[in-house]
Formats: sequence, structure tokens, C-alpha cells
Amino acid sequence: MIGLALRTAQLLCIFSTFLFHKRGSTLDQQLRRTQWYARCLLRTLGIRAHYHGTPPTSQQSCLCVVNHLSYIDPLLLNTLVPMRFITSLDTGGQGFLGRVCTQAGCLFINRRSRLTVRDETRVLSKHLSDGPLALFPEGTTSNGQDVLPFKSSLLACAVETQCPVIPVCVRYRQNPQRYRQLCAPVHIREQICWYGTMAFFPHVVRLLLIGRAEADVFFLPPMPLQVCRKKMAIDAHRIIQQHYCMP
Repeated sequence: MIGLALRTAQLLCIFSTFLFHKRGSTLDQQLRRTQWYARCLLRTLGIRAHYHGTPPTSQQSCLCVVNHLSYIDPLLLNTLVPMRFITSLDTGGQGFLGRVCTQAGCLFINRRSRLTVRDETRVLSKHLSDGPLALFPEGTTSNGQDVLPFKSSLLACAVETQCPVIPVCVRYRQNPQRYRQLCAPVHIREQICWYGTMAFFPHVVRLLLIGRAEADVFFLPPMPLQVCRKKMAIDAHRIIQQHYCMP
């Protein structure tokens, strides 16, 4: 219990310092600062990351398409490569998490309104020239049993700019052995995956109680350039799901 209390105090210190830290004068400074805090959070949470494949550089114009399991996913990516994340306006209005996303330089998009999708796509297309963007096309987190279908609307920014699209597969495990089944086991889902109506802070406490968990992040080869966002979404989902279900 003493160890749990110490790690909880460390988390509170990291979050409070991050939230009240003055933003960098440039986007690069802001993202580098966010990367440092992401590394501190992963270390405190006891998440050990294993990276596979070739990640983009911090200056590369590309769209990383990622399956979404938990609030840990952005930490894993940001720890390796400073990048901006595309998230919803709803997340931006969620108090604590909204402030964290704002400080991290996330781009808030209205996913629910079809009327604004084209304008949002133009905005994202401009930001792609600043460096890598990360998109969670499932539109929500899953329970780890499978990869949810991908929504295609925001992939239009990659189609319009013809920038590289890099599929990224994230998996979690509670021991050094790889998955022996085609989905995350129940105890992994409940303690690491954050989904549905789970409250944030109680989930963080459950995660701290694990002591240690492993994460695999697969940067897969860039997809061929395409002119149809719907086909791109289907192909990206197939590629990521195949990796997610690998034994």
C-alpha cells in the first residue's frame, strides 16, 4: 500500500506540473515537453513499451492510423515520436482530460457533424505539413476483444494531400509472453483497456495495482496512396486487425 501511495503521489505531481506548465513558444517545444511528461507517466504507471517496425520522424508529414484501447495509447506513441493527436470536441470538454489534451497540443474535431467534416478535413490537411498526426479511426476505445470498424471521414485529409498513411497496432499484455489467443484476456481488458462508462481515476488506481504491464507498438509499412477514403479505412482496419490477432 505504501508503494501504491507513492506512485499515486508521483502521478498527481506529474499531472499537476504538466497542466500548470507554461506552454512552449513553438509547437516543437510544446510537443517535446509533452513527450518528456509522457515518458514520466509511463514509467510511473509501470508500462514497459516494446516498439517494432520503423516509426516516422518528428518532421515527417504523415498520418498514423491507430487502434484505440486506452488513454495509455497516446503516451506510448508520444514517448517515441513527438506528434499531435486528433481527438473529438467531446473529449476537449471533459474537464481534466480536456485540459490534458489541450496542453498536449491535440487537435479537436467535431466528429458528429457531417456538415463540418469538409472544413475539418481542410484544417487537418494544413496541419499535416507540420509533422506526424495520429488518428484513432474507431472513434472510441474498445474492450480489447477486437478492433472496432474504422470511420473513414477524417482519412480524407490523407487522400487530399496524398501523404503517407502508417498503420499502427497497439497491444497490451501483463507478462513477457505474447498473446496465446486472438483477443486480450479478460483481466487485461478490465485493468488496462479503458472503455465504455469506466471512470478515469478508479481505472488509474486499478492500473497501478497491476504493478507492471507490457505494451507492443507495431509501426507497419506505409499503405499505398489511394483516392478513396472508405477503401483506405477498410484496408487499414484489415492490416491492424491481422497484427492485433497474431499469436
